[in-house]
Amino acid sequence: MPTLHYILRPRPGRSRSRLVLALLVIGLGAALLFAAAHDSATALAGPVHADNALPVVLEAPLNGTIDPVTKDWVERVLKRGERDNVDAVVFTMDTPGGLQTSMDDIVKQFLAEKDFPVFVYVAPDGARAASAGAYIALASDVIGMAPSTNIGSATPINGNGKNVGSDLRRKVINDAVAKATALARTHGRDEKFAEDMIRKAENLRADQALERHIIEYIAPSLNKLLDDADGSTTKPKGLVVHVKDASVIHLKFPWTLAILHTLIDPNVLYLLFSAGLLGLAFEITHPGIILPGVAGATCLVIALYGFQVLPTSAAGLVLLALGGAFMLAEVFVPSHGVLGMGGATCLAIGGLLLFDRDSVFAVNWGVIAGTTVVFGGFFGFLVRKIVAVRRQPPRTGRQLMLGSLAPVRQPVSTTGGSVFAEGDIWRARTVAGPEIPAGTQVQIVAIDGLTLLVEPVPDAMSAGLAGTDPDSEKPTTPTQETP
Repeated sequence: MPTLHYILRPRPGRSRSRLVLALLVIGLGAALLFAAAHDSATALAGPVHADNALPVVLEAPLNGTIDPVTKDWVERVLKRGERDNVDAVVFTMDTPGGLQTSMDDIVKQFLAEKDFPVFVYVAPDGARAASAGAYIALASDVIGMAPSTNIGSATPINGNGKNVGSDLRRKVINDAVAKATALARTHGRDEKFAEDMIRKAENLRADQALERHIIEYIAPSLNKLLDDADGSTTKPKGLVVHVKDASVIHLKFPWTLAILHTLIDPNVLYLLFSAGLLGLAFEITHPGIILPGVAGATCLVIALYGFQVLPTSAAGLVLLALGGAFMLAEVFVPSHGVLGMGGATCLAIGGLLLFDRDSVFAVNWGVIAGTTVVFGGFFGFLVRKIVAVRRQPPRTGRQLMLGSLAPVRQPVSTTGGSVFAEGDIWRARTVAGPEIPAGTQVQIVAIDGLTLLVEPVPDAMSAGLAGTDPDSEKPTTPTQETP
């Protein structure tokens, strides 16, 4: 029975270059892992707080979508502040919002920090603290804003940017209002705005936020914010702020986390998972290429990491796993594409169910449709090749020699002789005709047990064509490649 290995067979001459490419990919992956560890360590490395020195303040960016990577970054910065006994930590914010679970984790971290005041500084000019960013700001001890910034617009929406359904909406809105007003009350801020930014999507400029007691300071620079806040007492923790003329340590968001920040996107993760399956399937159907298998495995690992940190549904994950299993099984179990198409279908449905469609994170319909078409086309191509191969007459073992040419080793007649074929010396005889001399090319026309039935190649007798038998005593002409 034909296998997919024989449908599209890799060229042996390329194996070395493919191995080199695979090693380069593995080396690059190892280098990235090392760089990630080194980058994470150096990003948070720095001098510890020294006695009898100026106050020390850590400043860290809090930009982009609020997600698990952002949450981990905030946790690292706060731990660094505790380790170095700093006087304050300032998060410079510019965010449109993000994932509620990550927002809740950051809020809890802010509320639990008792060693130093946590600032949120909405900056530079043009920045915003919207949606989840507004919640996080309300949980901080001190809020400062650059003059041309805004805060608010925290109405919950679904993953498509639309309002949540009416029944669910009341539940979600009331829960969000309770959280926001509780944060505003305990920190001495305007509860009315905390409610309106959710129910009415209200948004305030920096001067309006200061007038309504949502923020504490408007400052064009971080140094001005620290000078203005020096000597104040925070609510509800009662921490006295000592940050005048502070030495500010600016932390940079590690580039490795920035990459993860980009990769943790439902569409990217779904595409990576699909590409990983496609790479493994291609490697299995084309053994020896190596590179698709390495790239596919890498994509799968990254996708699984993302699935781990984002809120995924068990049903979606199970369907994705089944889809991958069905598609890989298609390679080994001939099903005329049934398993492959079933796997593509499971992959599509799994993508729809993988993330909550009413959350900020959801896979785009177009991405799912495009991926399904690609997989359907891939397995349709394989099915077509399989059917074409199975329609051919079976040719295995010695049957592959039928029709091939071989040099005569010992003169061949109707009574016997020998030829050199497939790397071995075979007994041979002709069906009729005169004896064929040694060194002549003959064609194998049939196999009778361990004897090959041959006939002379047209004009071979008169032209004296010689084979490539290494032991032939006659001069040879390399007209036909033989072992």
